[in-house]
Amino acid sequence: MSPASDDESWFRLVGVDLGNGELGEGGDSVGVVTTWTPPDPLAGITPELVEAVKRQCRGKMWRKNSQAKGWIGNPVAQVLRLDMEPGLKRDRTGPQTAARYELRRGREGGPEAM
Repeated sequence: MSPASDDESWFRLVGVDLGNGELGEGGDSVGVVTTWTPPDPLAGITPELVEAVKRQCRGKMWRKNSQAKGWIGNPVAQVLRLDMEPGLKRDRTGPQTAARYELRRGREGGPEAM
């Protein structure tokens, strides 16, 4: 894996209605490529929260796989007050994304600490 580049371009497909339907109906639509900016995985994460997560994680061995017993996302979710009940993928992806982002950037507690 290599660090994320700051000059990456992201795109997505957006459906656009051609307006060629009869009597105001939608008609045909086509996929149009548009630029897209991915959300910041650390939006809303303050230095105080980072320190709280570090305190929660200190002195233990953690795993990066969300299926592992010692998954690093559990203490992260506890500090961020995320609902980690099984089946709630929405809240589970936040800690996963943040952990992946930090691993790619090679921050403290990188892959060798996982």
